[in-house]
Amino acid sequence: MHLNLLKERFGLTYHSVPKEDRGYVLWVDAGGPKIAPVTGEAGASNSKSTGVGRSGARGAAGVDWIWQRNVEGGIVRISLKEASMSALAGALSMQFASVGAPVAVINKTGLSGKYAFALAYENTQSPGPGITAVLRSQLGLRLTEAKIRRDHIVIDHLEWVPTEH
Repeated sequence: MHLNLLKERFGLTYHSVPKEDRGYVLWVDAGGPKIAPVTGEAGASNSKSTGVGRSGARGAAGVDWIWQRNVEGGIVRISLKEASMSALAGALSMQFASVGAPVAVINKTGLSGKYAFALAYENTQSPGPGITAVLRSQLGLRLTEAKIRRDHIVIDHLEWVPTEH
């Protein structure tokens, strides 16, 4: 990981401090999920993705997921392909950070498998009614605000090592 590189290259020493932060929990809504996992050919990644703000991540099992974010006329469109619910939680965290609300979203849906879906909602400055209503109506999921306990890294020592360019 990046911390190992910093340890080796710059003599980084650090410790972790647990802290409670404001965050959100992603749950299955009372009516149940409105999405089904992709399977077989439907789950194969054979389409090209060309969205604005595209990024991806590699899941724990080595499966890529693609997140596309496009803001047009005040409407945010997010597409996920071959994504776990944890990937959706991560994409929501990235979306909230992009509007100045850096909060964690934790997956507590209990849903396994990979999913493909697209969301469109009004852009707001916080995780507000736009995204929460869309998650409920389109996916059968809900976000609730919660205190989330996370480890924060505190740097004890870091050496600057000059290099020639």
